Amino acid sequence: MYLCWVGLLVPGLLAVLVLRLTLNLLEEMKLIPPITLLPCKKKIEPEKDKDSTSVSDKFNIVLEVATKGQNKFGQLADGLEKAKNLLMWKRAGDTKQIFTPLCGAFIMTLFLKLDTIVFVVGWFLGLKLFVIDPVYNRFPRIKEKYDNTHRLWQNLLTDAQLEKYTQRNANNQMILPRSQQLSKSPTEGVGSRQSSSASLLPSSDTMSEEDRLFCDRFDLPEDERPFPAGPFKGGRHCIHVDKESSVKVSTAFQKHAKLYLTPSFLCYEMVRTDERRAIPLANIVRIEKRKPISFLPGNGMSLEIVEQGFEMPHIFGGLLGRDQCYKTLMDIGRANSLVYAQQHEEVSGGMRLSELSGHEDLIATEPVGAVSQFE
Repeated sequence: MYLCWVGLLVPGLLAVLVLRLTLNLLEEMKLIPPITLLPCKKKIEPEKDKDSTSVSDKFNIVLEVATKGQNKFGQLADGLEKAKNLLMWKRAGDTKQIFTPLCGAFIMTLFLKLDTIVFVVGWFLGLKLFVIDPVYNRFPRIKEKYDNTHRLWQNLLTDAQLEKYTQRNANNQMILPRSQQLSKSPTEGVGSRQSSSASLLPSSDTMSEEDRLFCDRFDLPEDERPFPAGPFKGGRHCIHVDKESSVKVSTAFQKHAKLYLTPSFLCYEMVRTDERRAIPLANIVRIEKRKPISFLPGNGMSLEIVEQGFEMPHIFGGLLGRDQCYKTLMDIGRANSLVYAQQHEEVSGGMRLSELSGHEDLIATEPVGAVSQFE
């Protein structure tokens, strides 16, 4: 710091570097004893027999070294991902914290001389290394509270965390308004169906650990908890049928899954893999009852769900209580005026009109026939 004060920072650093290299040369030529800043005593350890180490000990040593290396490289990769996301404006609030000081420093360099800039930078580095950092290292609570650089670095996200953060924000935008679910009266066309679906809504006072884990797995807010009652209680076991996969490959064609229903999402996750997804109810275009395997008896136990923006539909087969699940989805759709429920009402209304038109023809022709008989 004194060298910065007198304007000899760069010559002083070069002089220290030359002196250190000169001392190293004299030590290598054995002209002077080794010079160190801190005295250290060498511990003389007894030599160990190389053959005394067993195979298990060698394996543990190798495993420990590999684990340490993996952790170090993982931390390095996380740091590089954080720096990349910071520079690529993945989160504008974080990048603004360094963009504004950089703009100020650039403007300062246009009006200040090089000697003044070196003086200011030297003083800042000296104050940072010899005053601020020792205080932060000794008192971690003060560091957490006042060290903006440390807080900025801790708040940066890796690629996996950024993907989770983006998915959570996207899910927050697809949440249905809770007031709309509960404000409609039975006289508005929903009737008892809406009251039954409203009774399924989870209470805001009860939040179990299982519900927290569920919301964390699917990147949902805490209000989007699974329904505590109804056909989807505890998750409905089913088989997720993939139409694009070959029927011969059973593991690729059918995957065991569990269906969950929240006030705004239909969630499914595979039992044996980490594949999971939350389908927004607002993005569902059509829900129909299906029978993928036509030669089997019965009406089938599958639901086909067509989502907006996806070419292939979601088919959930082997669904016990399919009619109850279908009715619950339709009740929630009618209560929120969703697309798939409106489309179902239009189709069912058109079928009723066609049936009534056919009966009207019969009614119109029957009196004429009766009159002709009397004539």
